[in-house]
Amino acid sequence: MTRENNYKTDQPLTEWQKLRKDINDGFEDGRWKMLGETDSLRLLREVYPLQANKIILLYNEAKRQYADKGKAAPEIDPAKYLINISDNVSDPEPIFKIGDRLLCSPGNILTIKAKQKGGKTFLVSCFIAAYFKGEYLQIFGIKSKGIGLLDTEQSLQQCHKILRRTHKMSGFAPFAEYPELKMYYASELDVPERWALFEAIAKNPEISILFVDVSTDLINDINDQVETKTAADRIQKIAKENSLLIVCTIHENKKDSNATGFFGGSLQKKSEAVVSLEKLDGIFTVKATDTRHGDWPDFCFTIDENGLPIPMDTPIRMTVSEVKEHNIHNNLKHVLAGQRLTHTELVEKYTARELCSESTSKRHIKTALSNDWIKVQSDNRYILSKNDQDENE
Repeated sequence: MTRENNYKTDQPLTEWQKLRKDINDGFEDGRWKMLGETDSLRLLREVYPLQANKIILLYNEAKRQYADKGKAAPEIDPAKYLINISDNVSDPEPIFKIGDRLLCSPGNILTIKAKQKGGKTFLVSCFIAAYFKGEYLQIFGIKSKGIGLLDTEQSLQQCHKILRRTHKMSGFAPFAEYPELKMYYASELDVPERWALFEAIAKNPEISILFVDVSTDLINDINDQVETKTAADRIQKIAKENSLLIVCTIHENKKDSNATGFFGGSLQKKSEAVVSLEKLDGIFTVKATDTRHGDWPDFCFTIDENGLPIPMDTPIRMTVSEVKEHNIHNNLKHVLAGQRLTHTELVEKYTARELCSESTSKRHIKTALSNDWIKVQSDNRYILSKNDQDENE
């Protein structure tokens, strides 16, 4: 096998496409059957060393497809799936509510999204506390069985801290085992191993909720449309087959509020509800982004010195320009705190903090002067205005 053979096409194939085609061709012409799985995977890794983390995923996907090839299509009885309007179908039993509004129910997906380091894992702890205590912040939980929490991102040490915090928020002893709350860490596993652990936890009949933090670690390429759709379908199927609520956290893009990659879009479409978390000046705002049961008012909290949330009044929503000005003001308060800087020094420090160009820094400094957030003294040094000096003190 070489990278060049069998690739007669008008458009050059990417390395990913070549790998997929080579794997499919190997099943088609019987190469992999002749070599055996171990030698086949070794050969593929030699030819495609940069795609090593995707080889097993694609190989297993193709193996399933070719195993089903030639089988008769399943017989489906349409009557089994017919909607009878006379049937008495009850509303879904809620697991979580916001106020009196249903948020999510068994057999479905709840997605929590936020920026990186935006508080997703903390909000997961709040949901768990609401489930065990009945109410936490403005989240209401209807407890039935236990909870599984699968962390794919944090170290073992950090997972211990998260579990102790969650115990504290839920009213449990921090170091006592609680059989209805079990946390697993999977940061050291590869993608197929994470799926295996995920599915094993989901089959536990003693749990009614499975949190996955962060869900993107279940896939190799968040922008591969086939892999991401397959993964979202698989999560939905696991939720339905086990009558389980699966709560997935996911990052938002840096430049907008969309969940990352094709996977984020696929996951949101499958979700019963999508909750977003925004963080501004230490205040967290929880919002209904997409829900099947109607929106609910935003609610806010901050975190005290003991690491526990404190409910807060919902802040007035800012326009885009107001947010930009707020950020400029906040950055300058940090840069000029207790300082008297020349224009050159101020531009240099502001550029380093904001990671922007010098021209942008100069423009932001002009905005601050026009709003009287900073002043220029007689020696041409810049200081904070009197109000901001008092606030810093």
